[in-house]
Amino acid sequence: MATRIVSWNVKEFGKRRETNTPAKMRARVRKIAQLVRDQAPDIFGILEVESIDILSFMQDEFPNFDFGVTDGPQNNKEILVGWRRGEFD
Repeated sequence: MATRIVSWNVKEFGKRRETNTPAKMRARVRKIAQLVRDQAPDIFGILEVESIDILSFMQDEFPNFDFGVTDGPQNNKEILVGWRRGEFD
């Protein structure tokens, strides 16, 4: 059985701006989540995550996945990785 892996560099994903309300951020997450779902990955990575809020939004969008996020220096762009729960334990 093959493992399907998808990665995407989403420029400044979750960057805080005056115009970036929680509702706008949630709408962007939903669009990105749908595009990821369309690829049917077992594992996916999102690069350039700039807000930890993205983690909880993605957890809502992918309830059957577990997640990890890199933890670099403050104001750094992070990587969020999701993997299908139970497939890689």
